[in-house]
Amino acid sequence: MIHKTSHPFYYEDIEKLAENMGDLRYDVLAKFLSLLSNKIKKDGEKDLQSGRVKLANSLDLASKSLDSVVKSIEESWSISMPFILPKDIIQKVKSEFKNKEEQEEVIKLISEDGILECQSDFRVARCLLYETNGDIKKLRQNYEHCRQDPRNVMLWAE
Repeated sequence: MIHKTSHPFYYEDIEKLAENMGDLRYDVLAKFLSLLSNKIKKDGEKDLQSGRVKLANSLDLASKSLDSVVKSIEESWSISMPFILPKDIIQKVKSEFKNKEEQEEVIKLISEDGILECQSDFRVARCLLYETNGDIKKLRQNYEHCRQDPRNVMLWAE
């Protein structure tokens, strides 16, 4: 395996890459770090098979350390999640979706970059929630329609 010092899809320099990765929403950052941890672990397993035990052990330790970082970032997501959307939306989510896992899924869905970018006043997020009445399946349907064209969901809600 060749370990590169640059990549055509990366930014101008490694500092810019780090800055941009750090700007990811915490749940997305945690997912990225988890995938990176898995990649490092696989590399270590290959090194172990090739007889490079010391390198394999070092990479295994790095992977486990990243897993610990992932847990911390996930906790940061849990803390910051309620502040992503306006209070009225969070309140509606909490009142309609009783299950905490569903609440987290709802917040993730309605705070997707593409959804928020099309209306910075959270109009689309509110429309996505309209008449879901705690039905996660209905919200997922609304979300899929919104991904195709947010105006559909806005029209139905208004």
